[in-house]
Amino acid sequence: AEMARLAEQYTAAGQAADAVRVLEEAHKLDPQDADVLLALARSMVASGGSSAGAAGHFENAAAMLSNRDPAKALDALRGAVAAAPATSRTSSTAGASASTATG
Repeated sequence: AEMARLAEQYTAAGQAADAVRVLEEAHKLDPQDADVLLALARSMVASGGSSAGAAGHFENAAAMLSNRDPAKALDALRGAVAAAPATSRTSSTAGASASTATG
């Protein structure tokens, strides 16, 4: 919890990349902490990091929270959807363009 608070301070100060670094360490120490995983995913989005990575973290946190806190799990899934479209659209658009060009 202390590392998550530190990460929140980094993010509030516009240092989301530092928040990601702190939260990655916290996640290594406790991989089952869904709150840390959610904070990590949000910080990854804020820092402009990997959308696919953030979406995966949101999805994993949602799975961890589904029985314990369904509302928070739903928020995590919304985060996954918000983080993933750029990656998903680029892949599906590229595939459609390639098949149109060759077909």
